[in-house]
Amino acid sequence: MELSAVAEVCLALRARRLARKVSRLYDSAFASLGLDSSQFNILTVIGAGTPTPLIDVSSVLDLDPSTLSRTIKVLEARGYISVSGGRGRSGLSLALTERGQDVMTEAVGAWQRVQAKIALSLGEAEVGRIIESFDRLEQATIQNEQF
Repeated sequence: MELSAVAEVCLALRARRLARKVSRLYDSAFASLGLDSSQFNILTVIGAGTPTPLIDVSSVLDLDPSTLSRTIKVLEARGYISVSGGRGRSGLSLALTERGQDVMTEAVGAWQRVQAKIALSLGEAEVGRIIESFDRLEQATIQNEQF
């Protein structure tokens, strides 16, 4: 098979390229708040289950705990989250601070505007189908992790 043909159908290549483009779109929306899309995702998970064990955030976002720990330090330094609990990453508990809740209120507004623009471009039904396709692709990757 020609490499150009591989590049056209490679799910990893296409997923990574799309992820970068989508991230840039959301990063732009969050820029005025001093956030990027990765930080927004982390704050969203923390805020949804406050207080949230760090290990749970790592699991939900499928992030390596050491990578997550670096971003957590930044968010804590900015005053967006509080970190409490025992020793090691698995014992840490995370919660949004009042300042974190305030920035997330603004960030969710920015997120809604981006979501609405995408839905306007694609249509609500297509957005729903894409989300379903993402879910199916995720399940397929889980089933095939052992190569």
